[in-house]
Amino acid sequence: VSSLAAQFVDPNQPLDRRTRAVMDMADLCVGGGARTVDVDALAAAIHKIIATAKSSEPPPAELLAACYALRLADSDIFFAASCGRKTFNWKPVDLQGIDTTIAGLADLMSSNKEILRAGALHAVGGMGWRDVEGCRRACRHRGLLEGLAHALRNAVLEDGELLVRSRSLRACVTAAACSLGVLAMLEPGAVASVLNSGIAQSIVLILQTIVAAVQQDDDPSVVHCLYQVAFLVQSLGGTSPVVRDRLIHSGVAYPLIATLDCKAKFGSFEPTARATLAIGVLFGAGGKVPSAVDVHIDIEHAQKVCEALANSLSDDVPITSWMVARDIGKLASDEYNRANLQAAGAAPLLGKGVTSSGGDKLECFDGNLQALLKERWCARALVSLCLDDASNVPVWLPHTSTVCALLCGMYAVLAASTSQTHAAMLCIMLAVVFDVLDGKLVQMVGARSQFGGQYSALSDIFAFGIAPAILIYNSLLASAGVLGLFAVFCYIIAAGIRHARQVTTPESSRFVRGLPSNLAALLIVAVVATSVRSAWAGLLAETAGVAASLFCALGMSSDVRQRNYLPDFNLQEAGRALALVLAGTLVSSVLPPQPVMFVTAIVWAAIVSKLKENKELVATATLIAVGLAALLALSDKVLPRGDGTSQRLFIGVMAVWFPFTRAATFASFLKVKKAQKLLITHWVREVTGLDFHHFHLGAGIILLAILTGPCTTSRSSRYIIVVLLAVGLSYVLDQAVPVLVKTFGKEKACVRRRCLACDRMHCPWRWGSRGLCYFAREATIAAAALHAAVLWYVSQRV
Repeated sequence: VSSLAAQFVDPNQPLDRRTRAVMDMADLCVGGGARTVDVDALAAAIHKIIATAKSSEPPPAELLAACYALRLADSDIFFAASCGRKTFNWKPVDLQGIDTTIAGLADLMSSNKEILRAGALHAVGGMGWRDVEGCRRACRHRGLLEGLAHALRNAVLEDGELLVRSRSLRACVTAAACSLGVLAMLEPGAVASVLNSGIAQSIVLILQTIVAAVQQDDDPSVVHCLYQVAFLVQSLGGTSPVVRDRLIHSGVAYPLIATLDCKAKFGSFEPTARATLAIGVLFGAGGKVPSAVDVHIDIEHAQKVCEALANSLSDDVPITSWMVARDIGKLASDEYNRANLQAAGAAPLLGKGVTSSGGDKLECFDGNLQALLKERWCARALVSLCLDDASNVPVWLPHTSTVCALLCGMYAVLAASTSQTHAAMLCIMLAVVFDVLDGKLVQMVGARSQFGGQYSALSDIFAFGIAPAILIYNSLLASAGVLGLFAVFCYIIAAGIRHARQVTTPESSRFVRGLPSNLAALLIVAVVATSVRSAWAGLLAETAGVAASLFCALGMSSDVRQRNYLPDFNLQEAGRALALVLAGTLVSSVLPPQPVMFVTAIVWAAIVSKLKENKELVATATLIAVGLAALLALSDKVLPRGDGTSQRLFIGVMAVWFPFTRAATFASFLKVKKAQKLLITHWVREVTGLDFHHFHLGAGIILLAILTGPCTTSRSSRYIIVVLLAVGLSYVLDQAVPVLVKTFGKEKACVRRRCLACDRMHCPWRWGSRGLCYFAREATIAAAALHAAVLWYVSQRV
């Protein structure tokens, strides 16, 4: 590479030799992944060649294409050799020279050499970059737009894995997406005319494949490809309502939302920012949002957009400022997005764009066009950002909820200090309710502010930091001496760290970092309530208090990033299902549980037999029936409260069966044949030929135990029923959370990528990129938490 670079930058070398050198260097750096050297010298040489592309004596098309292909090698040379740098100036423009260069590049777009083809695809966009006449002449050239579209369609015809593995094929997709997006900015009508439904679906499939690849490997070329494809979606979304609706109908929302979670960068290019802007142009200006998609952005996404706007206003990064400002204005049409953009500081940046003198150094036909577009779109976006909120909810209402949470926390501190344990626990739980209500009201009003965030953090310190610490110290740790003080101090320090981080670092609604302080406070309340009910004292009380305090402190201070699946749930459907389960439980409190479960089984069988084609309805009906069976298994009529031996047997079986099932299932997945024979589901499949999961098998066992319960008369038979209930409930809880995510998850579109947990291309637990696999870490933690909650509940009945 060093030898080839020396030949290329030497102006005394013959032109054909320099052309071969840069072509070989591009082949090594792009196709083989080698690193470029002496970036400044290479960038200067590339600038000299590109600057003459529109002159009366343009360079050979092969040399120009090779230079543009070399730009795709890595981020350093891409930005150093950019046409958008302040130090770059075009040579005097000649219209015939532009046509000659475009014709030569169009011929190379069908070359057999992928690197040369990628360079030609990329150079076409360079001819139209911030140049109206260059865009117009490129779009008018016969077959050029079709060639760019063909490059995208051809990538989808290949194997998806090949697109991820082949750097040269990926370079072609990156270049085609970039050029098509550049041309769509200034010639939207011409580009929209070639975008049919097939191209829209190809773009969506490419975006899905590249998003999945970035989540597994942050290769810079993969990140660059993702950025340019997101940029293409953003550009096409602004061409016409027809194109916008076509992209939405093709399912572009799902991979765009997945791109929001991408943390990788390609130099100054962030796919998260481009995906956010694409969401704004698609759904912020009248685009129909799919019913199961949440296109709201978090404050961290708003900050990424503001960084992109700041970089574009510097006029030294190849980002078009007026396009960013236009789509910020469209994002601001939603009050929730507008509040996050305001909190991220978008208004001062837009004001800077309005008041700046412009002066993009473009030696083209209208050098002031970019400055004019920037000023006008920044002005429109600033107006949209500063509009009054249209919400009917008063702005002061979230602050009222925060004040209530603060007062509850303060009273909890006073009650805990005077040994009023029950009053303190009640106030802490009320503070949790007001804290959740505060967040919902802020989302409804769209009035997110720095003052509100800091005031809420102060309230949380009292309610979820100081109050739980005093409560657990006076209840369990007063006699523990220095160890008790140390545990309480750790809890308070961790709560302070978490809330300080919450104020300074933006939180995402799609992820949770560490243990939320309100959940930590509820855990402390649960431990204290258990100790009061069970009359713990001495070493047992001190051990429980120290363990709970240190665990919560470690959780709140940790920076472990977990996905928050709550925004992905269809809460209305889940609420209706929960209401039906509670109604069935209420009926069973009056009637015997056996007829209730028998009727439920008959109704479920009728739904499955008549509506088996409607998989979502069948899944919801199954979940309702199993949820009712699980609640009845814990009722007094099925598991008598006064029988201490049965309760202890139930606890022992569940405590043993859950880790045994998990370990055997993981070993079975790893193809350990002996482990497969330990699973009941294995033998059920062998006998019936049906693919039973633990969830369905557990429901069947619970149903069998409930229906045969009244027929048992001896003590040993009752113990068998208790064992069956424990095993069945353990099976249900083991897979309850993945089934919930799969049943009530918003995103149901299948994405062509391997599951990150089990590495299967067709994971049975995943519907879309947000499904929760059984083998995921979150699923194991959730199953353990559900088992712990049930064991705690049953232990309180002994």
